[in-house]
Amino acid sequence: MSEAIGLLGAAIAAVFWGSQFVPFKISKKKPSAVQYQFMTTIGIFLLSLVLVPILSLSYSINLAGIIGGFLWASGNFLATKSVEKAGLAKTMPVWSAGVVLVSSFIGLAFFQEIVQNLFMAIFGAAAIILGVLFVSKGYGKMKEKSDLGNLGNFGNLGIVFSILAGLIFGLQLVPMKLANLTAVEFFFPMSLGILIAGTIIFLLHREKIKNIAIPHGLLGGAIWNIGNLGSIFSVMFLGLAIGFPITQLSSVLAVAWGILAFKEIRERRKRLYVFLGAIIVILGAIALTFSK
Repeated sequence: MSEAIGLLGAAIAAVFWGSQFVPFKISKKKPSAVQYQFMTTIGIFLLSLVLVPILSLSYSINLAGIIGGFLWASGNFLATKSVEKAGLAKTMPVWSAGVVLVSSFIGLAFFQEIVQNLFMAIFGAAAIILGVLFVSKGYGKMKEKSDLGNLGNFGNLGIVFSILAGLIFGLQLVPMKLANLTAVEFFFPMSLGILIAGTIIFLLHREKIKNIAIPHGLLGGAIWNIGNLGSIFSVMFLGLAIGFPITQLSSVLAVAWGILAFKEIRERRKRLYVFLGAIIVILGAIALTFSK
């Protein structure tokens, strides 16, 4: 029963996280990453206020949740910048790969979550990296200049942002594991930490909120937090090394949104590369799942 709850939580996270940037993409006049991030954090917190009494969660505050929120807000700012610069279908598989590798390594090496099949674990990690390379190849070189100079085959600064986002996202539920907390205790303080960190980032940039950022950001935050709740239950019942990687199947849905809905890639050959990359990422996540 516990495994079924964990898998259901991972599925919910994959669906909602794969759709979290759709409100940003459908906005006709794009808000800046800072504006969208700030409204997203407000949407996350407001939904948590609603969900806590409905799901009998706790309004108690703890440091582990606050730290988890700060980690997510930092990663999400970088993720939003990556989508802004390089598109949804290209960037989300990259940070998803980072999440899988970081969370799997920490779960196995630090928390000593048992692996029954080392070959499957190695195969899964290698497949995820290969899948990301396929996705990047599908987009080819993009005409964007950055202060970092030539970024090689990855093509632009958006990929750098997405790699950093993946590394940070992979750590966001580590505080929950370290403090041995449940979803009941972790969900609300994490949402509060996200709001605090998002506010700090916004104030540091000294930007004004555009009206267009308000509804899209609030909706994006609500979508993400439903997925977040699912991911917390997934890690609770399946572990960090297995539960969190499964949630990153969200990258496949993000690719579908990017290609089918937003027409980010029009050439058939390049679409094939991206779809193959997404499939390989899925196979890698499945291999990691069955390696335990």
